[in-house]
Amino acid sequence: MQEADYDYLIKQAQQKYDLMKEFLVLSQRQSEAINQDDFELVLAIIDQKQNIIEKVDMFKLNQLEQLSENNDQLRDIRRKTREIISQAAIIDKKSMQLLKLNQDQVFTKLINIQKSKKTHAQYRGDNVKMEGMLLDIKQ
Repeated sequence: MQEADYDYLIKQAQQKYDLMKEFLVLSQRQSEAINQDDFELVLAIIDQKQNIIEKVDMFKLNQLEQLSENNDQLRDIRRKTREIISQAAIIDKKSMQLLKLNQDQVFTKLINIQKSKKTHAQYRGDNVKMEGMLLDIKQ
């Protein structure tokens, strides 16, 4: 293979590596946003991550995988890229577990709210709005 072809493939591999580094940073930010219950930010980060995935998919790196075995620089970039992908996958897996846990908590809160509304309706009637807390004062 010609030197110009290797240069082109190295450039593509480096671009993919840079995109995956950005993906890793976004995965870390997503995890922090989940911990802070900032789900609007989570959705924005997911959109950014999807854009990165689409950019990476545009690269035609089939040749790169075959030729990287013959070029130390390509092999090194591919190894670093795989490491970043592994790190991002671990973070994303933990984030998904947190989201699942939060989902269960939200469902529990919704169920409790519904129970409170039913209890209030039985105690005060359907047409009376819930306002504040009820206090029983002993005299």
